[in-house]
Amino acid sequence: MTTPEEVYTLAYCHACDMVSLAGDLERQEHPAESEGDQLGCPRCHSRLNAGSFYDYVDIDVTGYGQ
Repeated sequence: MTTPEEVYTLAYCHACDMVSLAGDLERQEHPAESEGDQLGCPRCHSRLNAGSFYDYVDIDVTGYGQ
């Protein structure tokens, strides 16, 4: 079996219904100062939660399963 060539972490924003690369997200202040910062959508600035993140694997389809 082949190994993935690239693995990307994507973030889905439920507020604007768009997907972004995790590297494009912006830091936002957390609602409680004692808990640190959170990541937010670069378009609508909504806070994202753990369920917003997905891994996308880019594989060479012609060699998959060989």
